[in-house]
Order: sequence, then C-alpha cells, then structure tokens
Amino acid sequence: FDRAHNEHKVGIIFSFEAAKMLEDKIERIELFRDLGVRVMQLSYNHKSPFAVGCLDGETPGLTDLGRQAVAKMNEIGVALDLSHANTQTTAEGIAFSKKPPIISHAGCRAVHMHPRNKEDRELKALADKGGVMGIYMLPYLTESSRQPMLDDYLQHMEHAIKIMGEDHIGIGSDV
Repeated sequence: FDRAHNEHKVGIIFSFEAAKMLEDKIERIELFRDLGVRVMQLSYNHKSPFAVGCLDGETPGLTDLGRQAVAKMNEIGVALDLSHANTQTTAEGIAFSKKPPIISHAGCRAVHMHPRNKEDRELKALADKGGVMGIYMLPYLTESSRQPMLDDYLQHMEHAIKIMGEDHIGIGSDV
C-alpha cells in the first residue's frame, strides 16, 4: 500500500471468503498466498473441513485441519478472517492464532441478535489480540422487517468502539 500510494496507484488485498478452493489441502494456503491472497476465511456460513460457519449453530469450532491451517497462515503471512465463523470457531480462532486475526465484516450481537454478528466477548478477545473488526453495511444490523439506516449502523459502530477501542474498528463494507 505504501508503494501504491507513492506511485499514485490503487492497492488491493486479495481475500477468500470461503475455503472451498483449498479443499482439504493445507499446502494450497501457500499456493494461493504466492498468487497474492493475503486474507482467508476457513468457513463461509456453513461447515468446511476446517471450521464451522455461523449458520450451523454455535458449536463445534475449529477442526484439527483448521488448527493446522491457522498455524500455516500465521507462518506464511496470511491473515485469518473470522467474519462468517460461528461463536466457537471465532473464539478458538482468536485464541489459537499467534498473530492478530481479523473480522473483516460483521456487526454486534449486543445491538442486534443475528448469527453473523459477534458477541462482546469475541470483540474484546479480538482487540486484546491486536485484531480489528469492520462493521458491515448489511441487513443483519437490524430486524429483517426494515432496511437498516445510518442510525442502525452507528449503533453497531459505537458499541464496537466502546468494547474494543477505536484502534480496533473500521468500516467493513463487504464489497
């Protein structure tokens, strides 16, 4: 990003929102890292060989293969993104990772209960580990009977800042 800025160019971080392309092969993490992918999620809403997603219940969490994947990601410089992980996967991912993980796009369960939103204890653990969370602009900020408005977004942002501190919060537009 520094080089892109200095050259007046756009910098892009490639990321995977799911783990399908890895199948169950740890060595593919390094293959895709060499191709420029710097952020990966181990589950996208549903269970994968690595972890359980947010739409498959609160437990279980990381699999043995998932722990191996996190260790490999830490080793080679790929950030672990826990946005679509369930509660146990999120907690275990934060605890197991030697480097700060991220939650690139989510909301706060204390503001609106939804499986894609994160609990206060997850937010606190993420901040304590040095990680960051982006607040998303998706319908999961409020009940499904209405379109979220700016006030809804700001409630999530303010709550996350209160729990995590301003240095650990950003905008997670999911685009």
